[in-house]
Amino acid sequence: MIADGRRFALAAQALCVVGVGLAAYAAVEPARLAALRLSEPTAVLEYGEGFMLPGAELVRERGLSALYPASWDVPPLQVSPYPPVMYVLWALLAEALGRGADYLPGRLIAAAGFALGVALVYAIPRRLGVDRWLAAASALTLPLTGILARWLAVGRVDVPGVALSLLGVFCVLQLSGRAAVILATLCFAAALGFKQSLVAAPVAAFLYLLTVGRAREALGLALGLGGVGIATVALLQWFTDGGFALGIVFAQRMGIQWSEGFLAMFEKAVGLGLLLPALPLALALPLLLLGWRGPERLVTLYFAISWALSLATVGKVGANTNHMLEPLFATFVAAPVGASLLARRIAGSEANGRARMRWAAPLRALVVVALACTALFMSGRIAVGRETQASIFARMPKRLRLDLPERGFVMMNPGLLPLLGIPATRLYWNEPYAVSVHAALGGFRSETVLEDLQDGTISALVENQPLEVQPVSRPRFVGDFERGWGPWSIRPWLETARREFRRVEIRPPYHVYHRAP
Repeated sequence: MIADGRRFALAAQALCVVGVGLAAYAAVEPARLAALRLSEPTAVLEYGEGFMLPGAELVRERGLSALYPASWDVPPLQVSPYPPVMYVLWALLAEALGRGADYLPGRLIAAAGFALGVALVYAIPRRLGVDRWLAAASALTLPLTGILARWLAVGRVDVPGVALSLLGVFCVLQLSGRAAVILATLCFAAALGFKQSLVAAPVAAFLYLLTVGRAREALGLALGLGGVGIATVALLQWFTDGGFALGIVFAQRMGIQWSEGFLAMFEKAVGLGLLLPALPLALALPLLLLGWRGPERLVTLYFAISWALSLATVGKVGANTNHMLEPLFATFVAAPVGASLLARRIAGSEANGRARMRWAAPLRALVVVALACTALFMSGRIAVGRETQASIFARMPKRLRLDLPERGFVMMNPGLLPLLGIPATRLYWNEPYAVSVHAALGGFRSETVLEDLQDGTISALVENQPLEVQPVSRPRFVGDFERGWGPWSIRPWLETARREFRRVEIRPPYHVYHRAP
């Protein structure tokens, strides 16, 4: 019997090795996709990078105060909807690399955050006693999720912010006492410095510490994080003459349409393969029932809170699938923990110790192999996406060489900066969508824009596609047109600009309108 049990366990171990090997092979595709984006840093593929880049350039050229103007009455209308950490790191790295306006610094930061996040998706389950093969299979499958592949090595705040949140969770699990409080506070504060909505991890950590007899540490975490947050906001408010709150708070007044927003996000997510990690999500669900007695409680809380917050805010006007990234990471942390708890519960129902050994190992092996098969299936989708993007890179002009005036620009895609060689200080506004919402809410007077169009303060309009081919209303994405949501509240300005600017230059798919000399 013992020999048979050992052979059974060895066969299961061999299956685990094969499964992790297949998952590692599949993970080559997202690595190639990230390398492609890093090797072509001037390519414009993600709209949000377009308003991160001007912010980083303004910090580099004019300092932090330029990132959050105290008023939108005077251009440039710089809208910075995130705290300053990403912008500052981007500017510092660009300075260190000696690079001009392009996306490599931001994408390097995002790629580093992604690598840290994947490492922690492995390390946190291991800290909770999960089998190394099961933890590795989950970590290797994560990068192949369609949504995450969409944001791989993209200069946005989400992935590095979530990675720091996971690091804070790991510190709470790994350490105790003052060290846990100090390091977790720093990690959570840094994550919130990337994106102010990343509150799931600190809330989960506080509740966990409070409910496992570590109330003093919970209080220390709450006071420390609250103190750091209040002091940081106060300093930024003082340094920017109140512009920080104007950008962070007012920039988020974009309304909620929960049911329509949820349906729109679901459509996007299915297109990007959200349903493919259904197995990890199913494996994580046992955690909600079984993960309340030990240290697994922290992962349980993080998994539940991150999904609750994401689903509650997914209807925000203008939301994209980056709102799903934190619960996605939490799912792949929770999946091996939930599967391990379930395997232990099933095996633990056997009275005979040898029978427990016979059941636990093959259950883990089956999960590892199932994750590997999921990863292989998703790898094909990533490969198709990478080939599509490679063809886009091949067609992209490296520089447009247009005869451009020297004054302000209205840009419907601020990501064109690297191609046009326009300094961020020459942008009249940096993010058309947010500016249009602010205009609809009374953020600045429409008359000012029209006057600037007519007197020459705005001297050119750059579009990435003709205005006529854009839809007038996409209610499930941009909200109710009659309420003024979405880019269509600035449509009159654009039409005025096209009447004022007589000279047209076209470099497909870009259209430039400006006054003839």
